[in-house]
Amino acid sequence: MTMLETERRGRVLVVRIDRPPHNFMTAEMVRELERVVHSLDGDRSVGAVVITGKPDDLYVTHYDVGEILHSVQRAGISDSTARRARIPAVSVASSKR
Repeated sequence: MTMLETERRGRVLVVRIDRPPHNFMTAEMVRELERVVHSLDGDRSVGAVVITGKPDDLYVTHYDVGEILHSVQRAGISDSTARRARIPAVSVASSKR
């Protein structure tokens, strides 16, 4: 299932993230974004890429916590070790119009 919709508007490629209901980011979504980026390699007809959410008022809420927990469990990291780990976090902020 694709989580991205693309639309060409002249030299602009609009990429809409569509993963209802909250647009949580997942590893598969990252792979899809990588495929889009790689498909543009050497394509000089694209001058800009706009990444937005679908619906218009929703971008990416955050990374799918369930997927993070599953990865930690799969790696065999204990809950106490995971809580003590000092892992940098990345956050995306948005403002409503």
